[in-house]
Amino acid sequence: MANDRGPADLEERIEYLTNQNKFLKSSLEKLSIKFKDLENEYDKLWEENQNIRLIKNKGNKERRL
Repeated sequence: MANDRGPADLEERIEYLTNQNKFLKSSLEKLSIKFKDLENEYDKLWEENQNIRLIKNKGNKERRL
């Protein structure tokens, strides 16, 4: 049987928007997790970079003395 509801049918529109909402929520959750992982990785790299700079600068000061 063919779908005799028109494209302006309210139930069809509600179903479409509900499914779109579920998809967008799922996508947002996945991207939020990825963002948090990248943020943690960035923090680790930044801290490692700071430690290397401290060690390097400490070595330069000792050579000058």
